[in-house]
Amino acid sequence: MRRLVVPALVLVLLLILGAARWRQQASSTRKGVVTKWTQDRWTGEVWIRAYSPRGFQEAPASVAASREWVTAPHLAALGDPRIRLRNILTWTYGGLVGGSALWLLTAVGRAVRRPQVVSEDATSTPENIAK
Repeated sequence: MRRLVVPALVLVLLLILGAARWRQQASSTRKGVVTKWTQDRWTGEVWIRAYSPRGFQEAPASVAASREWVTAPHLAALGDPRIRLRNILTWTYGGLVGGSALWLLTAVGRAVRRPQVVSEDATSTPENIAK
């Protein structure tokens, strides 16, 4: 059972880090469009996300404030380093969580398959021999 502690602890810590990644700073609703300002705590970048009946858009706040609305996929196509960094961190985090989950499942599988070994001392005591 001790072999399960480390992978379980790593997985829990990664899930806590993932849950604490985004902090909502503000939100507003105008003409059916919900706009949310969130901060990525891992990079420090503030992102604007707009949800409307026509779809979803997001961009770094510095980009959205400085020019026309440019969505994250367009910035990724242009090679924006903020999008690249966010994507690298997101994919790395996903890989770590997946790897940690597989590690935990492997440890559980080994613990279940491993038979319990009874020590000879427990079975050969004078009280057990007399029975």
